[in-house]
Amino acid sequence: MRSKSLDRDSYNSGDWFNRLDYTGNSHNFGCGLPGREKNGDRYGFIGDLLGDLTMKPDRSMIQKSTQHFKEVLEIRNSTPLFRLVDAADVQRRITFYNTGPSQTPGVIVMGISDDAVDGVTKQICGKFNRLLVSISHLPHSAD
Repeated sequence: MRSKSLDRDSYNSGDWFNRLDYTGNSHNFGCGLPGREKNGDRYGFIGDLLGDLTMKPDRSMIQKSTQHFKEVLEIRNSTPLFRLVDAADVQRRITFYNTGPSQTPGVIVMGISDDAVDGVTKQICGKFNRLLVSISHLPHSAD
């Protein structure tokens, strides 16, 4: 829930802009327009969004987001296969499915393998030999 108010690069935007309330009582969305240098071309679009107070999350939304983030961290910590550290290991272990011209838009399917098949890849997980991860962002129907 750290919005940065739609800033593409808030590194030099200061603490007032990048503020994060660790109590979960408030959110910094819409605290102002982000810097013109990297965001000015989008001011017409983001200005309306930032001014829309209905988009600012309330305490319950912040709590749900925090809980979801904790769940994601638990999943990440469940196996070293979700914590690969170098590009070569990622390339050896990960395969993407649902690719090419017949793919289903909005769906990412990724396989992660712990098989030691090439003489280089060592098994790193005592629980799983393979994982299948599916992420979807399909549009909701109006029904």
